[in-house]
Amino acid sequence: MKKIIALLLALVMVFALVACGGNKDAGTDADADVNTDAGADTNTDAEAGDSIEGGAEADGETAGDAEIPEEVVVMTHDEFVAAELDAKVVVETYVQDKQGWWEKDGVGGVGSFYTQAEDGAYFLYDMPCSQEDYDKLVPGTKIRVTGYKAEWAGEVEIVDATFEILDGNFVAEPLDVTSLLGTDELIAHQNEFVSFSTMKVEPSVDAEGNEVPYLYKWDGSGTAGDDIYFNVSVGGAVYNFVVESYLRGDGTDVYEAVEALTIGTIIDMEGFLYWYEGANPHITSVVVNPLFASVDDATNAAVSAYLQGTWEYTDAYGIYYEIIFDGVDFYVTSTINGESLSNEGTFQVCAGAILVTYTNGMMAYMEYEWDGTDITNLYGLVGLE
Repeated sequence: MKKIIALLLALVMVFALVACGGNKDAGTDADADVNTDAGADTNTDAEAGDSIEGGAEADGETAGDAEIPEEVVVMTHDEFVAAELDAKVVVETYVQDKQGWWEKDGVGGVGSFYTQAEDGAYFLYDMPCSQEDYDKLVPGTKIRVTGYKAEWAGEVEIVDATFEILDGNFVAEPLDVTSLLGTDELIAHQNEFVSFSTMKVEPSVDAEGNEVPYLYKWDGSGTAGDDIYFNVSVGGAVYNFVVESYLRGDGTDVYEAVEALTIGTIIDMEGFLYWYEGANPHITSVVVNPLFASVDDATNAAVSAYLQGTWEYTDAYGIYYEIIFDGVDFYVTSTINGESLSNEGTFQVCAGAILVTYTNGMMAYMEYEWDGTDITNLYGLVGLE
């Protein structure tokens, strides 16, 4: 039997791997200091018997005409989440990105904005703004937004909004939510800037029934420049992601990166956790994970041939592994304390790892080092979540 050359990096087999304005506060001082003393001076020109109600002057003006400013009550993100649909909301948040500015009939210019504060994110749909103000709303800009809470196909957003630019700056780091895909916890991060790691490109089916790595429009009826949809998987489950053309259109890095994808490629992504009948992330970055980049045919053939046969090793936990490469098929048996577990699938030679796809859709990989002739190090099996 062949022995795996390098020491294991404590790897364990894994099989089941988001203007001005504000709400009136009931406790405002709107009634404070209005002079209602019985001895207060009244208009000396008033005739006897004239009625002067509520401090009104004889000419009909009101002594309290001076408008008292409303107190702005800013919501936390938890308060926004708890608010009823159609309720008036006021939040302070920071611009993270924006869709294109355009002229909307009867409104003037509008833009849709992805925004986030330290405690949560908000999507501002078609917020009226001039081209000049739109240009000021760069990533990190703090704004106070007054509008109404709305929902469309599961996406919670703020509509009919006005805004005021404030002092302050914040740009969110992406939160890796790969492990939350398919769980009830994911929606708690709706509209946030997020990332997804080591996900496999899965086929889509075009109008002719062909398997392709992406589609223009969700049903493949579009052309270059339209939204571009693609399928990715992790843990055996498939998800549909999109590059929103109003956010990142034809010619941008991410748009071209998706157009260059091939089925089976392992990629890392960033974007905004938009919602449409479930998670529908608006992706802003796609990068092929370097471990899983494609190799040329000669390298693929040579490494694959070298792997053929049986390999064995014992990991840091005392689990013994027997791995068999047979053509394109892959078999593994792990044993500890006399108890064994087996699995099988196929393998793919990538730039820095052997990618395994089990029959149940789960994936794992073994990193390797190749000197052009021999595998100088082959590392233990690691599951992809």
